[in-house]
Formats: sequence, C-alpha cells, structure tokens
Amino acid sequence: MTRVRQPGINSASLKCLASLLEASAPASTTAPALNRSCMSPGGFSQFLPEIPYTSLNSRMGKLQLCSYLERYGLGVIRGVDIETGMVAKVGNQIGNVRVTNYGSIFDVQDKGAEATNLAFTSQRIRAHTDNPYRDPFPGVQMLHCLESAEEGGATMFIDGFR
Repeated sequence: MTRVRQPGINSASLKCLASLLEASAPASTTAPALNRSCMSPGGFSQFLPEIPYTSLNSRMGKLQLCSYLERYGLGVIRGVDIETGMVAKVGNQIGNVRVTNYGSIFDVQDKGAEATNLAFTSQRIRAHTDNPYRDPFPGVQMLHCLESAEEGGATMFIDGFR
C-alpha cells in the first residue's frame, strides 16, 4: 500500500515568499535566477533540483526551494520526517496550505473495493493536472510518501513549460 499526503499551496503566497526572501537576502549573497527552464534532453536524471529538509530552517534554503519551483516546476525535499502532518507543516513553511472540500490534506491510499476515487486504488494514474477547475487553482502540489508500495508506486513528472 502507498500512502501519500498531498496539500495544495497558494501560488501567490509562494511567489510572494520568494520575492520577500530575495529582497531580504544580504547583498553579498547571490540568489539563484528565477527564470523558467525546460528539462534538458536527459531530464531530471542529470540534475534533480533537491534540498535537504533542514535547509528550510534558513531564508536561503526557502529561497532555494522557491527558485527550484519557479524555474523547474519541481523541487525535491529530502529527509522530511515520516509522520502524519509533516506535508502540511512543510507546505506552511513555504506558503499557505489551502483548505478544500478534501480538507487541508488529501490522503492517497489503496482502499481496495471501498475505493470511491482512482486515487484510492492501486491502479496506475496517468499524467494529469490536479484540480485545474478550482479558483484559484493549486500553485504547488506536494507529495509526501509515508509508506512505500511493495511494487510500483513510481511518480512521473511532466515538463509543463514546453
């Protein structure tokens, strides 16, 4: 069984945070460029934009993550504690987690025959966009794996800038 916690973060709050962090960075600090970039032909197998969870304790760590999200549309945070509620905690460290009809977190887990949504099955879910009909739509989707599947469970990312 795979369990994933998934909140949506308001994109305006994330961009605001990145702007504030960039403006407040010391002049001697070189902040990463926030220009959008397409995946290279080798994709993220050659460079994966990732940071350790502990770096979110600093302004520059948050700026690094925000710049990855703005530039690549993807940022991986390694070393987050494997416990319920951490995905919302991380989300609120970099923006505002939005509450929807699903709540602040959407739990993705295999519920077998009781499934009422494809996300509650062990079926493969093809590339898609979550909640594009919401106003405002989610600016950032976060996934936090609490329990890995014995088989499968890989996550595919699509380059939306091309």
